[in-house]
Amino acid sequence: MPTGPDGLPLSDEAAVAAAGAEDSAAAGGPLLRAVDWGTVSFIISDHVGTWVDLEPVG
Repeated sequence: MPTGPDGLPLSDEAAVAAAGAEDSAAAGGPLLRAVDWGTVSFIISDHVGTWVDLEPVG
C-alpha cells in the first residue's frame, strides 16, 4: 500500500493523484509500493536482514 511522507497509508484517491503529479518533488518524491519482501539469515553472523522490492505506482 502506498504511503505518504509521514509513513501513513494514502487513500486510493491520494495515491492516484500523487502518481499522476507531473513534478515528483511536489508529491514528496516518487510514489513507490512494495511488491515483494522478506528476510534473510547471514551465514557468517547471527544477524538477519530484511529486503523490499519497490516499484513506481502508476
